Amino acid sequence: MSVWKPLIVVSAAAACLGVVPPPAVAEEPPVHLAGATWTFAHNPLLCGGGYIRVGMSSGQPSGWAVVGMNVYFVGPLPLLNINANNSCTINATFHWRNDDTGAQGSLFLPMSGAGFNNQMPSSTGGWFHPGPGRVSAFVTTDAAHYVSATAQAPIR
Repeated sequence: MSVWKPLIVVSAAAACLGVVPPPAVAEEPPVHLAGATWTFAHNPLLCGGGYIRVGMSSGQPSGWAVVGMNVYFVGPLPLLNINANNSCTINATFHWRNDDTGAQGSLFLPMSGAGFNNQMPSSTGGWFHPGPGRVSAFVTTDAAHYVSATAQAPIR
């Protein structure tokens, strides 16, 4: 017996039941790092300072993008593993600009973070709609900070 006959029967039965195969999964878009911003925490005596690591990637549907950010602090609380995720906070603003269309905007993202001493950093992020094109981005905070670089990513 041919392998094709059972396959055709199963396919026809699935079609009659309204079962359709899942859509083809597109390849995951690459994540483009949007640099790092060096910053102090709201409570620099206990939490010190650190950096915010940023990544952005194309989303679905077309023209949408997603940003993800982690913050890492070095200070007494993070280094001693003492409740740093609740105590060490910063308010970050993700600024973006579509270099092809001129569209621009920002996302306000409150963050709390851990240190380098075996703690997982808190993550935050969000969706934004720059439209298709080359998108530049950087992050600022509401504390003393230094933006190390503006990064660019293609958004589909």
